Amino acid sequence: MSKQPDNAPDVATVFPKLIGALEAQLELPRGILLSLLEQSDWELVIKASVVAEVALGEAIQRALTSADREQITEKINQGLGPKIKVAKRFALLSREQCDYLWELSTMRNACVHDRKGLSFTFSSYLRDRANLASFRRRLGTLKSHPGHSAPELPETFLTPAAAVMARVSQVCLALLMKPTRTRTH
Repeated sequence: MSKQPDNAPDVATVFPKLIGALEAQLELPRGILLSLLEQSDWELVIKASVVAEVALGEAIQRALTSADREQITEKINQGLGPKIKVAKRFALLSREQCDYLWELSTMRNACVHDRKGLSFTFSSYLRDRANLASFRRRLGTLKSHPGHSAPELPETFLTPAAAVMARVSQVCLALLMKPTRTRTH
């Protein structure tokens, strides 16, 4: 389980509005997302993936016409990766937001596609230089994106677990807060 360094800002004071807003948008019990930071790294990655997949699914359903939905229904029922591709195709996510979610998807796959994944920890995952480079490249910065009102967060890297929750929460909230738009062909 990842613990915050003693000198790191308290996660509950750094992004409570973001986490609370996402919980409200998804109609989740208050505090459930922050509680993920107290669980094992494996649980955090799996549950954060579920949150991302739900938010992406809802945003895709809201944003697409019925004709679009008919074409992609099978893809959006196949998991997080295909949903990211659909959201990118229909410009629901920025490149940076896609990167955040691809990193989460990569970690999720490390947790579930091999028995070694059952003992997933951020420290062991990030010991691999390729994983560390990808994590830093995809999750190493955090800034507000134009077009949504998710709060700006500090760019300080708290812990890997806090970084994952911050980025996933920010991207999901941005997706859910986007106004519904009508697509034309």
